[in-house]
Amino acid sequence: MKPLKTDETKVRRRSRTAIEKNEKKKKIVETALDLLFKDQGGELPSVDNIAKASSVAKGTIYLYFRTKEEIFLYAMDVYFKNWFNEIKTALKEKEAINSTEFSRIFSSPVLDNEQFLKLASMKRLVFQRGLSSELILSHKDMIVAGVRDVASEISRITSRTNEECEKLIMRSYGVVLGCHYISYPPKGNMTTLSEEEKSILLLNLDEDINHILNCLFERFLN
Repeated sequence: MKPLKTDETKVRRRSRTAIEKNEKKKKIVETALDLLFKDQGGELPSVDNIAKASSVAKGTIYLYFRTKEEIFLYAMDVYFKNWFNEIKTALKEKEAINSTEFSRIFSSPVLDNEQFLKLASMKRLVFQRGLSSELILSHKDMIVAGVRDVASEISRITSRTNEECEKLIMRSYGVVLGCHYISYPPKGNMTTLSEEEKSILLLNLDEDINHILNCLFERFLN
């Protein structure tokens, strides 16, 4: 699952076609994510800063998004939809699956896009302000629909109930998010520790996520 990437050849000062408008929207979101993770490290950048960095007029940004929080919700929606689609595509042709395959299929898309994990870990903060209840509900409905779609594929392969598969997906998502949080503690929290002490407290993101997902899927099948 690749991070959002704007096709600069389709970004126009005055966007007229649907494609040009979509590319300008992506440019706004891509710039906002870059500011969030490279420059500000935890605080949502202001619309003013996003406008300056993207060379998109502040008024134009407000044509697409009513608040800065909506920009990041848009990114979350895109990332979740892409994740669900990649899992479904990988499962589509399978008639059986083992724990190693499940772990790889589930984790690879998000491990390839750390922006998704960083943003997901901030989601509760983002939802606390600047978003209408309608947008929050729409986001949650999208996730529920995605979980159900993926669960139906896992159910087909494993003969487990949809409800069991839905729980597996949410537990697996919790594992991925939790491992990411432990692997990347807040800046400054580890500066007084030795390398040996850090090796005890910090996880190896790829290795440990896949180890735990393997165990989780084995338990799911038994």
